[in-house]
Amino acid sequence: MLREEPDVKRRTGCYEKNRMLREEPDVKRRTGCYEKNRMLREEPDVKRRTGCYEKNRMLREEPDVKRRTGCYEKNRMLREEPDVKRRTGCYEKNRMLREEPDVKRRTGCYEKNRMLREEPDVKRRTGCYEKNRMLREEPDVKRRTGCYEKNRMLREEPDVKRRTGCYEKNRMLREEPDVKRRTGC
Repeated sequence: MLREEPDVKRRTGCYEKNRMLREEPDVKRRTGCYEKNRMLREEPDVKRRTGCYEKNRMLREEPDVKRRTGCYEKNRMLREEPDVKRRTGCYEKNRMLREEPDVKRRTGCYEKNRMLREEPDVKRRTGCYEKNRMLREEPDVKRRTGCYEKNRMLREEPDVKRRTGCYEKNRMLREEPDVKRRTGC
């Protein structure tokens, strides 16, 4: 349709918008980006009122503003006040894991790994282990899983293949020219 019916192409958004921007200068000026760029270029005061400009000016010219911002203050505290560093989460957690062996054992990953290593029965009860064992040792389980069954049906039952969406759609597009024209692509 877009190739054979020029009018359809013109009615679509992008085409019409591009034509207006190209042929009607006033339209271009009414769009947001154009107007904003013009104001920033021609009206210095507008530039100053925008957030980033003002923030950068303050950080550059007013040292006290820089100190009040979060990152600056946090970095200064971590650098100059050792006690602050110790109170932050990561520092404290790492210290505990390093110096208090019992803390390490209570954390999830450590305990889980220990159990999987030392208690064979735990390993068997976890999902992946059990699923893999069943698929390996119980052929019937494998057949009941979705992918296996779907692949078998598609391979052995030609009619199933035809009923699936992609197959049918491709056949229609290939054999029924009218269908092809009605679809968007």
